[in-house]
Amino acid sequence: MIKIIEIKQAKIKQDIANNILRSLPKWFSFEKAIIDYIEAVKSQLFFTAYNKNKPVGFISIQLINKLDAEIHVMGILEDYQSKGIGKQLLKTSEINLKKKKIKFIFVKTLSSKKRNKFYANTRKFYIHNGFYPLEETTKVWGKENPCLILAKII
Repeated sequence: MIKIIEIKQAKIKQDIANNILRSLPKWFSFEKAIIDYIEAVKSQLFFTAYNKNKPVGFISIQLINKLDAEIHVMGILEDYQSKGIGKQLLKTSEINLKKKKIKFIFVKTLSSKKRNKFYANTRKFYIHNGFYPLEETTKVWGKENPCLILAKII
């Protein structure tokens, strides 16, 4: 049984993010990006999915302003993907954000202009969970990694 827990201690957030992101090279292969994610989670809203006592996934959310939040990074161990854990993490986050009066949540992911079957599944996940594509841009990660921005009203 999966249990979702909010983590508030910066070091624990960083350890969980480090271990999970480094186990997902198909999605997270740039060392600088991994380091940046690990640093950023310290100050973000952070929920972890546990299978017994093992962290198997997490979501980290940056509060942007009084109305908006961004999924900064999310990772689920590959053996636990497609089992509803991402949906549970997202739902728990949205419940928490509603209590904070947040109205919109958005996420950035790799655009379909760069063919990648792993990110194709990522885009399907967000769309299946109520996100709508807003914009594709090369201004976020450059021409080699076009960015798709998706958003959802919560």
